[in-house]
Amino acid sequence: MVIYSSKDGYSINWHQDDNRFKVKFEDYSAEIIEAKISKGNSNFTISIFDREGNPIDKDQRMSPYNSFEDANQWFLPLLTWIDLPNEQPNLIRDRLRITLDLCKNSLPKPLHPSHLERLENLETWISERSQQESSPDYFNQSPGEQIDLLFVEKNGVMETQTPFGLATIREKPIKQSKYDFGGSPNYEVDIEDLSGAILNSLGSFLTPEEAEYWLRSKLIQLKITAINETTLDLIRFTLEICKSSLPLATDILHFTRIDYLMGELEMVLP
Repeated sequence: MVIYSSKDGYSINWHQDDNRFKVKFEDYSAEIIEAKISKGNSNFTISIFDREGNPIDKDQRMSPYNSFEDANQWFLPLLTWIDLPNEQPNLIRDRLRITLDLCKNSLPKPLHPSHLERLENLETWISERSQQESSPDYFNQSPGEQIDLLFVEKNGVMETQTPFGLATIREKPIKQSKYDFGGSPNYEVDIEDLSGAILNSLGSFLTPEEAEYWLRSKLIQLKITAINETTLDLIRFTLEICKSSLPLATDILHFTRIDYLMGELEMVLP
């Protein structure tokens, strides 16, 4: 067996039979064939087949490849292209719904109900492709008054349990060169779900108070389940929880569909 790990963290277990590497999924099977063209040099060709074993002829424009690694780098995008063909939007919709249903059934318990509601709203968005209005009530709340947080310091990191996971505020190390003369510390915030999925602040803050204010604001916003351009980071958090919670034996296509959906949201919503 030859295991290939993609840059997205997915592993493909190829079963090697001489110069052929084979793998099987729910709806497809595939093989990479190595053909030696000269001493020490080979070409690698991808073939993908449907359930009946019929070849799907969509890989000719991108093969052969110069190495097994190069073939693998193109394999998952190619498989996604075949699984979710642009010319068949109804098929895309149906397959994304199948994956979202699997996600809903795999969500861990206990989990804040907003995640399930967000997945249900995603199913609606897939059909309608229209932005959903967020309730203005969430944005009108004062973060400092609505949420009680009890912080505990551990090794210089402030931690607190929240309805959405463990929140941490940590000081970001300052990278100094010989030309630097002092500097102010920066603080970063993470919210980590029990599944291991993380929502972070992306940017940093000059004071712990600013970091805490961001955290309180984000905990309120996490209750918003509408699908629109202002909630992309919340959607991403929920989908990362889904990916972390799917059973180990889950077909890799469900993971690539989640990535496809997030990519579509990032392209369409802003």
